[in-house]
Amino acid sequence: MFKSKVFLTSCAVLALAVPSAHADEDFETTKANIVNTQGQIIGTITATEAVEGTVLRIEAKDVPEGWHALHVHQVSDCSDYTEGFKLSGSHLNPHSRQHGFLNEDGYENGDLPNVYAHADGTVMAEMHSHLLEYDDNLLDNGGTAIIMHESADDMKTQPIGGAGARIACAAFNEMED
Repeated sequence: MFKSKVFLTSCAVLALAVPSAHADEDFETTKANIVNTQGQIIGTITATEAVEGTVLRIEAKDVPEGWHALHVHQVSDCSDYTEGFKLSGSHLNPHSRQHGFLNEDGYENGDLPNVYAHADGTVMAEMHSHLLEYDDNLLDNGGTAIIMHESADDMKTQPIGGAGARIACAAFNEMED
């Protein structure tokens, strides 16, 4: 049985291990597979357009136990999984801000709360980012990727919060007209 925990950050509410209600049919939704560094699909991230920003639902398995950073990266490419997802580029940061929710000069559009992987390797989380616009950030200009890192983001250290290597990636592709 899962225990429920809620964490608040400056731009998101993160609910761990608690299934949520389904998205309203009036809002656009897209889904991307999460792949690990062996190229295996280990879960999905569902993105739903919100009144302001985007709601993300992460469901994954076979993730090392502990806290892991999530960041939105500029390029929708997870094909170089053996090379650590370098093709996904750097963080989504159209306003040239500093990294981290705890940084006085921050934070980037691509900053997201950390997620926790349980001892059995499962991650179930849902979060909202008001800076991650569904059409204009997530899916426009070829799309983006959401990267999971090996460690937690300390929310202030440049450029990635001390989060370590990239261990998983989900590519969101450009919207079709």
